[in-house]
Amino acid sequence: MAAKKLDITKFGTIMQDMYHLASMSDNWTWFLEADRFRDGAFMVKDLERFEQDLESLEKEYGISDIGNIIEYDDQSLQKGRDDAVATFYGEFYCMFAPDPEQARADMNEFFKDEEEMDLVF
Repeated sequence: MAAKKLDITKFGTIMQDMYHLASMSDNWTWFLEADRFRDGAFMVKDLERFEQDLESLEKEYGISDIGNIIEYDDQSLQKGRDDAVATFYGEFYCMFAPDPEQARADMNEFFKDEEEMDLVF
């Protein structure tokens, strides 16, 4: 988990687009769909930069659990599957949020409420 706010502008198009999606969403899980590549929204160079960004988050920023924050399936596009290329979990948004600690508190509250609702139903 990142201890401080990271600057999203230092990352590539995919990371920035997924952050924008996350910041506009009430959800805490977001999907990078294979269709985004097929329809031309993202290109091979974007995917290469995304892979570099993941490596950078681990090696340069010390986020050793990045694979738990962003699950990346590098085989999804190669095999032509319709599965998500990557799944971004709540901590992804928190790493870049204007106030990471408040974002984590909001995320924890969301999941607490979800758990309570599950107990009711």
